[in-house]
Amino acid sequence: RAAEEKEAKQQREESKKEREKERKLMQKERKKLRTASAKFDDVDEDHVEKLCSSLSLSDLQSLNGKLEREGSAADLIQVEMKSLDAAAAAAEKAKEEARIAEIQEKERQEEAKRAATLEDWNDEEIRMLEKAIEKYPKGTAKRWEQVTNYVRTRSQAEVIEMVKVKLAQANANAAKTSQDTFHIRKKHQGNVQIRDEATHRLTSFSDVEVNLKGEAAEALMQPAACQVASGSKEDSAPAPETPPTNGSPAPPTAAAPTPTPAAAAPPSPAKPATEAVAPA
Repeated sequence: RAAEEKEAKQQREESKKEREKERKLMQKERKKLRTASAKFDDVDEDHVEKLCSSLSLSDLQSLNGKLEREGSAADLIQVEMKSLDAAAAAAEKAKEEARIAEIQEKERQEEAKRAATLEDWNDEEIRMLEKAIEKYPKGTAKRWEQVTNYVRTRSQAEVIEMVKVKLAQANANAAKTSQDTFHIRKKHQGNVQIRDEATHRLTSFSDVEVNLKGEAAEALMQPAACQVASGSKEDSAPAPETPPTNGSPAPPTAAAPTPTPAAAAPPSPAKPATEAVAPA
């Protein structure tokens, strides 16, 4: 046992020395990168610091070697920054995908658990649970204890879990019913759409299609009936009056008889002519 402890202690000391050595090398390479970049005016200091804090020891050594050979710090640093950003974006994407997969797996497990819970309960137990929930509504003191005692065949944890399952199932059914109702209403919207061209009241008897038979249909099909329905100005306008001559009132004109739907309106009687009297 003492030998094992001694060996473990030596390993810890060697690991500590290795970490210290790597830390000093990192400091050296970071300092070299800052010094080489400071010679160029077109190098962004923020980019340099980001590279110093993000790159590994081998990457820093490779970048410093390129700077010594090529001498174009701005281009090299820009290339390294793009590579670094791409790696960070890929890591973030992988992290997000892993998070989504974890959520989906958790939901799948919960769904499987709910399904198993539903299958485990028989119809009599579910009926007793529904009666207990109705008998002991929310706000009842020690509600779940009383519900459990009413069911008798299940523990309190199983009762609560089953209530959660039934509640989730009821919410899902309500949401589905709401969607179906909306779909039906949307489908019936075609019944209120107007597809025919608009017609004038002059040419249409009614907005409702009426099937007339017999004398009424024949009367409405007569040209005179259409003329009466159109309300033309020629039939409705009063006849012009002749101005009185020599101070005497003009003779009254006879009123035109009202046309009937079955026959054409008779012509208006001719107006009596008046003679002008020459002054003495």
